[in-house]
Amino acid sequence: MGCNLARDQVMMSPTSHPAVDDHFCVTHVLVNELPSTLGTPEEPDHYSVSAVFSRRPTPAELTMLAAPNVGATLRDEGYAHVTLKPVDRRLVIGHTSLAELSGGLASLIGEVLFDIGTRARAEQRALDDTAAAHAQGEAQRAAKILEAVKRIDFGPSESRFRPQVSKYA
Repeated sequence: MGCNLARDQVMMSPTSHPAVDDHFCVTHVLVNELPSTLGTPEEPDHYSVSAVFSRRPTPAELTMLAAPNVGATLRDEGYAHVTLKPVDRRLVIGHTSLAELSGGLASLIGEVLFDIGTRARAEQRALDDTAAAHAQGEAQRAAKILEAVKRIDFGPSESRFRPQVSKYA
């Protein structure tokens, strides 16, 4: 369930909600943000690795990413020391290494992000459906009011209230 989208394949819907096929994921590591000591005797065992999100995360996705169950998933899979912190369009993966990422952590992160994106999209669809139903109810109510207004006629006609002599003559 990884994300192998090319950067130019990312799509957004006109409403700025993620398009159905635009999964919440990271596409690549920012090489220029890796420690300069990698590949040298001074290489640290663990460091932060920045990866680029495929698109800007929604507020719901950011909330889900910060939820305790994400840390629990990492812990359950043997990555208790790893942290995930969104910063703008980047995911900063703390206390890790390239070897750890390529050894399975990257796939786990991909699964976590895919799950978060799927749940956030489902929640957004439910909110959209509720809003659409409310709007439809309001439109029906407005249509009934307009029909009632159309039945009102201010034109002169025979009615039970007709003065014998016009006061305006």
